[in-house]
Amino acid sequence: MAKNGNFQTVIKPKSKWFDLRLKEVFKYRDLIGLFVRRDFVAGYKQTILGPLWAIIQPLLTSGIFTLVFGKNIQRHRISIALNNTGNQEQQ
Repeated sequence: MAKNGNFQTVIKPKSKWFDLRLKEVFKYRDLIGLFVRRDFVAGYKQTILGPLWAIIQPLLTSGIFTLVFGKNIQRHRISIALNNTGNQEQQ
């Protein structure tokens, strides 16, 4: 820094924030494909159903939530309906 407070060096980035460099991605598409395949296979290697588990697991979770919370919501709706009809008859 100079004595008068002015900076002498300007630092600029080499690229923009969202510089995608699609030519390089296309150039190394085989390598990227191998990495994606390796991660996919490694993620489901320990499961019996393999990649099919990625589809089955969310469906099972949704079904269980529907069974558990569906009954509670239905009971809650019935109790609200009974309370509302009871209030209207009293007025």
